[in-house]
Amino acid sequence: MELTERQIYLKIYYLENKEKLKITSKEFYKENKEKINLQNKKYYQENKEKCDAQKKIYRQKNKEQFSAQQKIYYQENKEKKKKYQLENKEKISARKSKNYKENKEKYKAYHKKYQQENKDKKSIYQKEYRQENKEQLSAQKKIYRQKNKEKIAEIHKKYQQENKEKINAWKNNYNNSNPVRKLRSRLRSRVRKFFKYKGYKKKNSTEEILGANWKTVESFMEAKFVDGMNWDNIGEWHIDHIIPLSSAETEQETIKLCHYTNLQPLWAFDNISKGNRLDWVKE
Repeated sequence: MELTERQIYLKIYYLENKEKLKITSKEFYKENKEKINLQNKKYYQENKEKCDAQKKIYRQKNKEQFSAQQKIYYQENKEKKKKYQLENKEKISARKSKNYKENKEKYKAYHKKYQQENKDKKSIYQKEYRQENKEQLSAQKKIYRQKNKEKIAEIHKKYQQENKEKINAWKNNYNNSNPVRKLRSRLRSRVRKFFKYKGYKKKNSTEEILGANWKTVESFMEAKFVDGMNWDNIGEWHIDHIIPLSSAETEQETIKLCHYTNLQPLWAFDNISKGNRLDWVKE
């Protein structure tokens, strides 16, 4: 398409007076800022679809340039932007909230599409970010948990009630896939249930009540195995308290009898025969 004489003249004039025109335009904009902004806003509202389509085309054609410009602008105005965000926190939050409510479905569709297209990229970025900001994230989580203790407890309680079967199935599968985990799970459950039955509050971890770490407890139990016992057939043999827990009369006695040295592995039949008897002897 050939240019007309006027177009050629205007182009030459612009090139020769580029800096002068920039200053003039800048001054004009400052003097008429509100008026220009209102006109632009009115035009955008009347031609929203057209403007959005043009913006989209422009961004796609100049993706790299647009991205580079944004990066430069952000670096140059980092502190300024941070200051503005701190001073206008509520205003920004209200604007974002309003915008999200008005375009909820649009945002959902965009995020869903983005996540599907950038699944691996997002996963790598999140992993790297967590590693680089491990201490900061840990501190933030701790503060959040302390501030929202009741809220978190309520969410967990609700989830457990609604997903009881699912959680139990997962726990059983998790514990049964590893016999040593099964031992830990059974001891935790046994101690917790007995404390609850007696009306005592479990103030310490099961390890602290047992008086040793799990590795020591496992080694102690394994050393007492008789022929035929192994970690794979736990269930055929039981974890027995030599002096029965039921014989304890106080909380302190209960804790004492929970000590790992009061444990022994007994075949299921023998444990059922023994019951709560203190004078039981294997026949």
